[in-house]
Amino acid sequence: MELELVAVLELELELVAALELVAALELELELELVAALELELELVAALELELELQLESAVESAVELAWEMEGRRRYHLARVGESRTPQWGCPPTLGSHPWSPRDSVRD
Repeated sequence: MELELVAVLELELELVAALELVAALELELELELVAALELELELVAALELELELQLESAVESAVELAWEMEGRRRYHLARVGESRTPQWGCPPTLGSHPWSPRDSVRD
């Protein structure tokens, strides 16, 4: 009976040691998971920053292009206006010149 009791106690000690090992492994796994999540958060933050910088650059490029296109439009309008303005400096009135859209409507 004493031998059986000793054997049971030894088994219980082995079980406790195994449970402690499992708990230690679980803790190690949880710590690794936390470290992986922290790295993932750092990666997400870095990606967000990179995307923000790319967006700012794209917006700046779009604004520069818009200003360039506006400048070209104004230049073109000024050139067209110069070519359509009579020599005496008066701007053409609608329907009074051969290039007027109103003349084509009357035809």
